[in-house]
Amino acid sequence: MSLNIFLRFTPSLADKFEEVNKRLISAFGIDTSNDNVRVEWDQYLSLKCFLELFTLRGEELQNVWLKALDPRGLAIVPKKEFQNFLEQLARGAMSESPTAVSEVFSQEMMRLMQLEDCMTENGQNIDMHNLRKKIKDGVIDVEIFNQLLKQDCLFKVESVNHKID
Repeated sequence: MSLNIFLRFTPSLADKFEEVNKRLISAFGIDTSNDNVRVEWDQYLSLKCFLELFTLRGEELQNVWLKALDPRGLAIVPKKEFQNFLEQLARGAMSESPTAVSEVFSQEMMRLMQLEDCMTENGQNIDMHNLRKKIKDGVIDVEIFNQLLKQDCLFKVESVNHKID
């Protein structure tokens, strides 16, 4: 099936921004710059497991989120871009401007990134090497990002070392 058909007829994508959807989908190795690109069967199954069934686990889930958070693979992601992605994912496309919940969530995530030493020294970028290590070592549970895909989820921001209220 084409990417365009997948985007239009996947219920779990309906309430998200197209840019956010494409960023998540590109983490599965799909070229999202062309709406006519074909989503292969194994990619379709993986996407369904990720977006709707929440059955991706362990290293596979970690790798998907790390690719979605750093789509260009630069290892340094501008803080503003990172925060905006999380805010839009938390908000969904039903509101044109940030909601109180999405705004607070994204700000708390930036605070956690700072506390867990996942920001560069100048505080302007997310250091993906440090974030990757924290996720792989279990200090930051990948579920902190995965919760953003679930309906009616109460967003929590915490790591092994820090719980942000």
